[in-house]
Amino acid sequence: MRCIVFLVCLMTTLVGADNADEICLSIRREPSHSQEVAQGPPGRRGPIGPPGPKGARGPIGTCTCSLNEIKDEVSRLNEKTKALKSTFQTDRCYGGLVYDNKCIRLAYVRGGAVNFNDARDICDGSLADITSDEMFDVVYDYVRRTWLQNTDHPSRDFVELWLGLAYQLKHHPTKDVTLMNGNTTTLDRWHNGYPSASAGYMRMGCRVNYYNRNQPMGLFNYRENWAGGVPLCQFVL
Repeated sequence: MRCIVFLVCLMTTLVGADNADEICLSIRREPSHSQEVAQGPPGRRGPIGPPGPKGARGPIGTCTCSLNEIKDEVSRLNEKTKALKSTFQTDRCYGGLVYDNKCIRLAYVRGGAVNFNDARDICDGSLADITSDEMFDVVYDYVRRTWLQNTDHPSRDFVELWLGLAYQLKHHPTKDVTLMNGNTTTLDRWHNGYPSASAGYMRMGCRVNYYNRNQPMGLFNYRENWAGGVPLCQFVL
């Protein structure tokens, strides 16, 4: 390209053309189409290089909280955890009573008394254990409230339950009862005239009054073939 420009300028000078210098400059300013190259698409990305060197360790942080503030925060988190756990248990035990990580629930709330073996089958082998007098009071109030809310027209003012407890005649006349796990506990919330020393009276139930708690109520032992009790079930949460 430079050769062509040189020759054109030389010929123009020789023939005496006017403004030869301007002609040469204008030729030099003309773009060279032969030098224009179209840009293609970008190539593939190259492989990732090795990681750089590990940086220096940062400064050690400082805690601006006092020990008491930390303890208060831990206590708050523990209470929140308990509340979440309680909500979870209540949801799983809908319609029942949560007590000591167990769900206590009436299997029937509209009637349907059965014998002990049928009651145990209905509860998948796990009738409720009453482990203390304090638990008795809580369960009693739950049964009374639940039965009243769900029974259309109670034909009598009490309901009798089957429990998982057992009474061993060898313990008579004590008030010791045997739990389903074989342990023994002492309960004072007995129905008048019980515990009974009659033969075969080893299964236990409870009478709950709807309206008047001063009427005869409480624990009793009876025959397992008596078909007059409503199952009170329990399961572990």
